[in-house]
Amino acid sequence: MDIVTASRLAGQYCWVELQLFELLGSWMHRSTDPELVVALGDRCTRHGEHAEAWRGRIATIPAIDVERSVNAPGSAVASAIARLRQPESADDVLALAAAYDSEIRPAVLAAYRAHRAEVDPLLDGPTARLLDVVIACSEQQLLA
Repeated sequence: MDIVTASRLAGQYCWVELQLFELLGSWMHRSTDPELVVALGDRCTRHGEHAEAWRGRIATIPAIDVERSVNAPGSAVASAIARLRQPESADDVLALAAAYDSEIRPAVLAAYRAHRAEVDPLLDGPTARLLDVVIACSEQQLLA
């Protein structure tokens, strides 16, 4: 994978993680269930950390504008995130968290696993290690 393609993917992953950080954070403030608030807070923090890490994987070379690289992927994940942001879906946080677990988390996990299968740790060790971390986190369900 060339550096421009890798940076484009990192930018898209950064966008997804930022959206999930914001989305789960907003749910956390709406929930009245203390256990769910803790779970959302933990996952929200992890998504924020992952977004920062992905931003760091965007190459800083003249051919790449880091800020413009952080954009929505053309995927079902972006559509699912948009759907879960809709005002009419904001009342039942438990149902939203279940939708996150059943739709968004598996799709993000599949993208990360597919990317990890293509990355040679000898050629791009930092990306391989980051993918290992985000995959391990994404494997954990929000609602256990």
